[in-house]
Amino acid sequence: MRRLLILSCFMISVFSQAQTQKEFLPVQQAFPYSQTTADNVLTVTFDTAPGYYLYQQRLSFKSISSELSLGDPVFSIVAQEKHDPHFGKVRVYRQPLTVRIPFKGQGKAKVRFQGCADEGLCYMPQNKLIALQSK
Repeated sequence: MRRLLILSCFMISVFSQAQTQKEFLPVQQAFPYSQTTADNVLTVTFDTAPGYYLYQQRLSFKSISSELSLGDPVFSIVAQEKHDPHFGKVRVYRQPLTVRIPFKGQGKAKVRFQGCADEGLCYMPQNKLIALQSK
């Protein structure tokens, strides 16, 4: 199911690009990403560009190390509802978003996100690996 969703997003983005021939920002400019850690809290920030949005359901924070545990993420804003012609009702973040995730232990965490442009381009899911260590 997950592969089908990813393939669908890719096909939609390729078809949309061929149809519109619009210029789209590279993923790093559409969803500028930064991270900091302090007091055993990972803070992740997305400065989403105007005309772009992140899918709430495609945003995740997971430990990939048995010695690291992540707490519940705290979001700076509430996701907005959007009707997507291909996926139906979805929740998205259009404004800059900050997420604070408490953690214990040490190891690597994976941040995963995916977003689209209002003009029809959907980007492939992005992954960031982060090394964390409690103080």
